[in-house]
Amino acid sequence: MGRATPSASGKEKDEGKKDKNQWECPYCSKTYPNETKSLKCDTCGNWVCLQCTKIHEQVHDVMHELNNSDSDNAIKWICKLDQRSMPTLKEMSSTLTTIMQSNNERFDAIEAQVKRVEGSIGEKVTEEVASLKDQLMTDISEE
Repeated sequence: MGRATPSASGKEKDEGKKDKNQWECPYCSKTYPNETKSLKCDTCGNWVCLQCTKIHEQVHDVMHELNNSDSDNAIKWICKLDQRSMPTLKEMSSTLTTIMQSNNERFDAIEAQVKRVEGSIGEKVTEEVASLKDQLMTDISEE
């Protein structure tokens, strides 16, 4: 869920930070106090200032409220860089169509094999029944 403005410890990064009470937005490179309203990307974990997210402060406050409640209404937020690396709906649809076609071909091949096996089972059962019938007739005639 796109977390909004956590405690100071939530924004701390030990890597090269001089002041644990501040954080740097990866988009504008500005340094902000930990209390500054911001959003954390649910994919990469970077904190981004509201100006760079282009999210209105009131929307941030609603997200913050929903994400800090015990409800199932948490809102996921993904930064621009991670959004660009995600496949588009068209790409996902194309991939799913290809997978579906491949699975349909496999299903058709399996279905054909099942029909062949069913057919051969029917023939074998008929042959076995005939053989048992012959054996029974032979046994009866010998008695």
